[in-house]
Amino acid sequence: PRPCRGSIMSAGASPEAYHTPVQLSTTASVAPEVPPPVHEGAAAGSIGQAMRAGEATSAITPAGAAGEARSPLNSVLGVGRAVYDVVATRVGELVTDRRPLAEVFDRSMLSPPATAVEALDRIQRNGKYFSANYLILCGALLTSTVLLNPVCLLVLVAFAAGWLYVFAVRTEPIVINGRELSAREKMMAMSAASLAGLFLFTSVGYTMAYAVVMGGVISAAHGAMRMPVETFDDLEAPGEKSLLQQLTKA
Repeated sequence: PRPCRGSIMSAGASPEAYHTPVQLSTTASVAPEVPPPVHEGAAAGSIGQAMRAGEATSAITPAGAAGEARSPLNSVLGVGRAVYDVVATRVGELVTDRRPLAEVFDRSMLSPPATAVEALDRIQRNGKYFSANYLILCGALLTSTVLLNPVCLLVLVAFAAGWLYVFAVRTEPIVINGRELSAREKMMAMSAASLAGLFLFTSVGYTMAYAVVMGGVISAAHGAMRMPVETFDDLEAPGEKSLLQQLTKA
């Protein structure tokens, strides 16, 4: 047999001597593909996954416990967000529906009413047409009155904290004489306590009512002095009389 390239033939060597290195080289070439390294890598990957899973579990468990401990705070924040969303939506609607100031204070449309009946009819029609402007005026007067009066602001904050405690923070039911109060009963009790606190024990209720009444008086004066704008709402249905005709028996 002819020897392989790179091998050295000795004079007295048998043919098996030349075949032996070929078998060794074949074994050496197959050695890197032996399964143990593959199993070792798979084991390392499974260990890494287990470690990551353990870290995730240990990280989730304290967070869940902390979340349960902060559930009253989350409830308060949820109520605050809900109130903010309602107020922001309502204010946005009023701002969108408001009439331009140039139209509100149009001097060419101002004239005193001839009679009290005509004044009432103007107030009714202008109240519908300028409703957004009048509500913004009353809200601005009420807000400025509360913010400029520290006592009023503190009392309102205290009552708001009481409402939040009863309906958002407190988790145990309220039991009086062995009877658990329902949600409606708690609402009625808190409403009565709030009204008593605002009007009987403090003057905050009267201050807020004064601001709302002043806004209503200004709105009514404007509505009575301004000639109403003819709109589709002013077109009476067949056989239906307007407020002016009903009051004058016409």
